[in-house]
Amino acid sequence: MKKMLLCSAFLFAALALPAGAQSKKSLRGDIPFEFSVGSYTLPAGSYSIELKENLMWLTNSETGQSMAATLLPTSSANGNTEPAIEFHKYGDKVFLSAVRASDGSHGLPPSKSEREMSKGATLAAVRVGLTSK
Repeated sequence: MKKMLLCSAFLFAALALPAGAQSKKSLRGDIPFEFSVGSYTLPAGSYSIELKENLMWLTNSETGQSMAATLLPTSSANGNTEPAIEFHKYGDKVFLSAVRASDGSHGLPPSKSEREMSKGATLAAVRVGLTSK
C-alpha cells in the first residue's frame, strides 16, 4: 500500500509540471553500508538516483529494489556542488539525509526513527560521492 502511495505521489507530481519544467538528474554511486530512507531499510550496494524537481527515485542496481522519496531544497554546504549523497549516522544506524547534484542540495525530512535516534546518540555525517550517468 505504501509503495502504491509513493508511486501515485510521484506520478501526480510529474504530471502536474509542464514538460519544460521537468528537469531530471541521473546519478549513481556505491553505498558501502545499509541505510534507511523513511521507514525503509536498504542494503549496501550500487544505486542509481533519479532526481526530478522535488522527487527522488532510488534504485538498487543489483536487486532492482526501488523507492521514491520527496525532497526539500536546501543550501549547499560551502558552495560544494560535487554530486554526493549524505547520511546521518547514529551508532550503527545510518539515515539518508540529502542528495547533492550540480543544481544544489536536496534534503530529506528526518524519519520518526531518525528523530528518536538523534535524542540519545552522537551524530556523525557521512558523505558518499556520486557520478553522473
